Amino acid sequence: MKKIIDFLDRLIGESYVLRNQASRGAFLKGDDLFTHIQMRTRWLRSCDDVLSYAGLSDYLEQVARIRLDGVPGAPEIAEIAGVLESARDALQQGFVGKIRYLLHAELFNSVLDQAGGLLETGHKIPAGVLGRIVIEGWLRDQAEKAGIAGWEAEKASSLNENLKKAGVFPVPKWRHIQSLIDVGNSAAHGKDAEFSEEDVKRMIAFAQTNCL
Repeated sequence: MKKIIDFLDRLIGESYVLRNQASRGAFLKGDDLFTHIQMRTRWLRSCDDVLSYAGLSDYLEQVARIRLDGVPGAPEIAEIAGVLESARDALQQGFVGKIRYLLHAELFNSVLDQAGGLLETGHKIPAGVLGRIVIEGWLRDQAEKAGIAGWEAEKASSLNENLKKAGVFPVPKWRHIQSLIDVGNSAAHGKDAEFSEEDVKRMIAFAQTNCL
């Protein structure tokens, strides 16, 4: 997250240089004009890239509307810089993405209810699989929040390891989560001799406390 905010800060700073150049548009000649065009092209591309990488689709769409409706020049650059400032402020305050994580928590709660019902009727394998799905989904959310690269495709154990390395999880919590992941993996492979109903109960209890 810090890298994204730092990049936004850099782009916001560069916008003032571009605005000053654009305001002298009629006086830019030769190499000065080409330099401005090159800087503006790179800056606009970087704006799109950072907003896209951060998953800020609403902000990205607003930038696209500004470019579509406006006339290239200082006002356009100022408007886009304002969008970048708003995105940075939202990230710093932790507002962006919060609704999505709340929706995930509601989904996790529903899945855990199903897992509990299955466990009560003696179906520990599907209950364990559902518990693992919740824990892995939660780990992805934690990794995304922590700005861990590749969080979309990493396996649960790798996410857990990377979150420990990033200082998000202390060693005891990391070790506990890994034991739950192992239970979920055994359930996913149908190896019911490798875990017990109590192990699945631990999974569900952890998920109810940490993932909702």
